[in-house]
Amino acid sequence: MNKILARLALTTWLALSIIGCGYNPDEPLYDIASNEENFPPAALDLIAQIDSDQELDVEDVITNFVDLYSSSQELLDNPTWKEIVNRMGHKLRLKADRLVTQGIENYLVAADHYQLASFARPGDERLQKVSDRFGCWKSYDSGTILEVAASNTASGFSTQTLKATIESLKKFAYTDSVHFEFARLLLVDQLLKNPYRQNAASSDLLDSLSDAECAFLACWELTAPDYDSLLCSFESPEIDLVLFDILSLGSNQYRAEFYFSPRASIEHELSIAFWVDADDSRLAQSDRPISMSLPFDFNPLPPTRDWQSGRMVIAVREFESSDDIGRISLGLYRNDEAQVIYMPIKGIQGNLIRLPATPRRMFPGDGQL
Repeated sequence: MNKILARLALTTWLALSIIGCGYNPDEPLYDIASNEENFPPAALDLIAQIDSDQELDVEDVITNFVDLYSSSQELLDNPTWKEIVNRMGHKLRLKADRLVTQGIENYLVAADHYQLASFARPGDERLQKVSDRFGCWKSYDSGTILEVAASNTASGFSTQTLKATIESLKKFAYTDSVHFEFARLLLVDQLLKNPYRQNAASSDLLDSLSDAECAFLACWELTAPDYDSLLCSFESPEIDLVLFDILSLGSNQYRAEFYFSPRASIEHELSIAFWVDADDSRLAQSDRPISMSLPFDFNPLPPTRDWQSGRMVIAVREFESSDDIGRISLGLYRNDEAQVIYMPIKGIQGNLIRLPATPRRMFPGDGQL
């Protein structure tokens, strides 16, 4: 039912887009046979290339445009040609939209069409944002995600595929804000929400997941944020820190995950103060000095203004440390002009809460640290 509604909504949007631009993309761009404008052969070849149903090569099309304008500069001031190029952009965008509805395996081809559409319509800011968003998919090594999607389709949701899906989404979505938006709009539903909800036995898989994996599902409202203990609570605004995890990614690379649950709306953009106490692993234990504190402050995705009261949210920070990790410290702060203002922590003196590098089971059921 969700797929039907989504497809209907997109079809409606496509129809409105066609009406809005006053051009039917299924009609030819230009009557090449009559060629009333007497366009040069290279221009006609380019029109035919865009009008065809064949897969387009981005670099090839752009090269053809450059070569055309080099040999026929008068086209740059030709109003009819300008309108044809504008319609090329509409046609390519709507082709890309249709490809997206056909599934994740068509995203790369859709990315090429969006890129060409934005090239044809450089003043269309909305189209440029879509093109940039799909550009991150094109530049990402999406093989693992495609394998996960194929596995979900072939064998249904198992503990193994659910874990692989969660890990793939974490790696992709929290790269930067563009990747996060792409994941939020296009990957989470297709890879996680739809398969999870369509599998009647999905809830039976939760016992096999880690605390952090269960919390991740709660972030996307697939499970209730069921916890009965906290690591700490921040005040003004009220935000609970429910769980954290630190995972080794190999080669001195780590990923820290913090799971928050705000109790109220957040008016200010907050940053996360994240410090790691690292021991010098090159020295014997008895010879090691007091641990060094290394700062890895970051801004969470989504930004705190978008955090919703009562809904779990994950903040992710990848970092590098060549030394053994001791304890970590965490706080929330905002920049008020030149002043840094830390959010107070209930029952704790100072701006930061200190936590062990090895998380305890806190979701749900354990006591407060």
